[in-house]
This record gives sequence, C-alpha cells and structure tokens, in this order.
Amino acid sequence: AVAGLKKELKSRVVRQQKKRVPRLAEEGEIAFEVAADPSIAQAWLSEAMSMKREWLKSTGRVSRAFMRPATAACLAEMAWTLARPAASPRMVVSRLSVNGRTAAIEMGFRHRESYHLYLGAFATEYARLGPGNVLTEHVLDWCAKNGLSRYDMLPPRSRNKGEWQSGEVAVLDFAMPLSAR
Repeated sequence: AVAGLKKELKSRVVRQQKKRVPRLAEEGEIAFEVAADPSIAQAWLSEAMSMKREWLKSTGRVSRAFMRPATAACLAEMAWTLARPAASPRMVVSRLSVNGRTAAIEMGFRHRESYHLYLGAFATEYARLGPGNVLTEHVLDWCAKNGLSRYDMLPPRSRNKGEWQSGEVAVLDFAMPLSAR
C-alpha cells in the first residue's frame, strides 16, 4: 500500500531524503501542487516537456517520443479531457516549486486504486538538490491521502526507480510488424 511504502524504503533513501528537503528549502519556500484544471495541467506539461528535452540534450540521451512535437500535442490534448478531477482514468499533473519557480513536474494516471507514473522532469538549476525525489515523496503522500494503494513507476528500470521500489513486476516487450516486409 502507498501509505506503507515510505516505511519500506531503503535506509539510504530515507537518509538522502532527510538531507534533500532541507537543502531545497534553503533555496526558498517549497510548494507542492496538483493541477486543479486542464489549462494548468497543459501549461505544466508544456514546461515539463521543455525540461525533459533539455535534460536529454545535456546527458546525451535520445528519445524520439519526447523530442517529437506530436508527443507534446498528444499529452496536451489528453490533459484537456483527463486532467479534470472527476475524470477516470485521471491524468494527475503535479508540481514542486521553490519561491514560485518550477523545480520539478510529474505526470501520471490515476486509475482505480493505482497511480501510474508516466513523466518526470526537473529544472536543471535545482538538479543537485534532487527536486524530483522530493516531488516523488509529495506525490506518494498525495496518493495515500486520496485512497490509492499502488504507485507504479512503469518500465524501464532505472537506478532512481530501484531506490523507491517496494516490489517489481516482470514486463515483456512485443514487436508487431506493420507489413509483410
């Protein structure tokens, strides 16, 4: 259950979080928000896509999905319908800010008792302070307060996801040709 997840965290993660929050707070007032309507969700998603592209470039990574304008357009269109509080499934876009400036953004989907993380991005100026991890902790608290029992970080594996996980589900990839060639 999400409420108990923080009790299951590795001691190293707990120690790091106890350092991250005060360090980030030294930069200014920290605020956690969940987009209350589709227009706010769309604005934050646009900002998240820009941050994600900047991070991809700075680390030499490539993601055709996040570099294509069509992905941003698709997410914005989905937000218009799914970022409403009563939507099911619901797109949840959350933001961590420092003195009103975005430090990290996360977007996932709430479906039944689960939250499925899709996108996380952070401002490079705060990268050394771990704003994405601070935001994850806030989102976990939000999930617990909203009756969700599962926080699924989805594939692929990463070091960061491994630190937060309390379990793992095997996943298989399939390819389907679009033509006989």
